[in-house]
Amino acid sequence: MEAAGLELSIVAPITEEILFRGIALKNFSNESVEVGLIMSSILFGLSHGNLLQAGASFFTGIIFA
Repeated sequence: MEAAGLELSIVAPITEEILFRGIALKNFSNESVEVGLIMSSILFGLSHGNLLQAGASFFTGIIFA
């Protein structure tokens, strides 16, 4: 497996989980769990940089959170 393939298939998802489910969800949940869930999911959706993919990523973020 090439280094780029390894990065895309293993490192990127782990980094996303740490960033969005670890850091963002924890920090936004200081307000309430619902706020943390919505805000981390919005950031997760927007981080994909594609408006069509952002909607699906938002709902996926809610499920994962």
